[in-house]
Formats: sequence, C-alpha cells, structure tokens
Amino acid sequence: MASSSAISDNHRAALDKLKAELGSGAESGLGDDVKMAYSNVNAQPSQATTRACMLNDGVGTITLHDYKDWSGKVFGSYPPSIPMTRSGKSTHRGVPPKDSQGSMGAVVYVGSNVQGQPNNCAWVLAWWVAGDGSSNKIYVETGPCSKYPKNKIDWDSIKDMLMNSINESNHRDDDTGAEASAKIDETGNIPACAVVFDVTL
Repeated sequence: MASSSAISDNHRAALDKLKAELGSGAESGLGDDVKMAYSNVNAQPSQATTRACMLNDGVGTITLHDYKDWSGKVFGSYPPSIPMTRSGKSTHRGVPPKDSQGSMGAVVYVGSNVQGQPNNCAWVLAWWVAGDGSSNKIYVETGPCSKYPKNKIDWDSIKDMLMNSINESNHRDDDTGAEASAKIDETGNIPACAVVFDVTL
C-alpha cells in the first residue's frame, strides 16, 4: 500500500539545504562537470540540464538498480551507491535537436529498511526539464524491490505520472516505510533538483 502526501517540514528543510548546495542555475555557478560539458563546441547554455543532489537519509547504503533516459543522457554517470547520511550528485542534459524533449529521465535506487538486512525497498526519481520555457517537473515513488524488477520496470507508468506532476513530489510506501521527497526549480533550463530518500517506519 502506498500514499502520497505533502512534504514534511524535516524533508523540506533537507531539500532546501541540498538545493543551496547545488547553487544557482547561472552558468557561473555550475559545477565543474557541467562547465566541461559546455566547453564542447556543440554545447549551448540553453540546453536543458538537470542538476540533481540525492540524499540518502535511510538506514544503510543504497545502490543504483536501474535507470531510464527518455530524452538526453547523464553526463558522466549516476552515483552507483550512496552511503547512509551522504548525498550523491548527477547531471543530466538534453542536446537539441536530437533530444527534442530536453532532459527527461529516471533512476531507481534500492536498499533496506533494516540496517544490515537484504534490500527490500526501492526509491524512484523521475524528472523533466523541457528547456522550452514550460514548468519543470519532478516525480518520486517508493515501494518494495519486487515491484521494480531490473530490466522489466514499467517505465511507461512512471513517465505518465511524471507528465502529470508539478515541481515537487512526495511518496511513502506504507508496507516498507520507504519514503521520498523531491523538489526542482519550477522554471529555468538548468534547474537544481533536490531529493531525499528515507525510511520512516
């Protein structure tokens, strides 16, 4: 059983801190990885670029389980694992005209709701930065690992939920206690995206 609700005060404070860590979307405030991307002669500052910072606030290390690039691709790689109380960063960008929908992708991380036990929880993050002036979107969901079999994830369902989302999202799976909250700058082609993966039993 799963539920969606408003982002808690604790999660909202953590999201604000993560977004501050990412800094402004102005090119002068970009990380070195994005600056390197823009040094490419084919790169344009107007490209849709999602700068994400994901905090693992659960009870153990979480690991990357699967990902989907609908439009654009990750610059470098997604964090393969994120230790407890630590954050992992990634940069995803769309290169027009090939990536006609800008930066649109999703990642699934897995971990446990009991420290030292086998993975039984999954956290999903999906984003869309169209780069055409429309509002940026973010979507999270959680559930048992069995709901997200590797290479057989229902990406179409996740994309549908993303398309109907706004610039912040919260989801909690009542059975596992896995919870996720996320927020992305509502506008701008190079927004900051902050995410908290948590276990709230």
